[in-house]
Amino acid sequence: MEKKYKKSLTSILILILVMGVSACATSGLNLVKTGAVNLEIIPSSSRNIFVSKSNVYIDGEITVIIGSVKLKSTVFESGGHVDIAVIGPEGQIIEQISTGYVPNIIRRKGTRESHFTVRLPFDLPEKSIVRVGYHPLTRTTGLTFRCGQNIAVPG
Repeated sequence: MEKKYKKSLTSILILILVMGVSACATSGLNLVKTGAVNLEIIPSSSRNIFVSKSNVYIDGEITVIIGSVKLKSTVFESGGHVDIAVIGPEGQIIEQISTGYVPNIIRRKGTRESHFTVRLPFDLPEKSIVRVGYHPLTRTTGLTFRCGQNIAVPG
């Protein structure tokens, strides 16, 4: 019984953390809705996991990219991350980054969803493009998520 209690408590704490991060991240100006930046969600090469939604906000002088990855079916798939590329109005790559999602194991019941947040310490130039995609991996690359291939970078 004690083990079940600890598992429930852990789940509740993770949910509160995710909700808190999401609430903080969405308190700024939505750059996609205002048309200041364009957002592209890259179709997933995974049959089971994909980026279901994403958005870009400005919070002071920090750009916040948030989103969700979703599990399509009850088939479990592990080992992946979210790749993000920011491309300037002239086509130059401003930033490329990879990040994990929380929780890092997507539950097969309930919403089947995990969330990611990336904070960039600068404003994006107007008409920049933010590209976001789920990148499945067949091997573990450590905690940095650098696998040498950012699928969000064009070409």
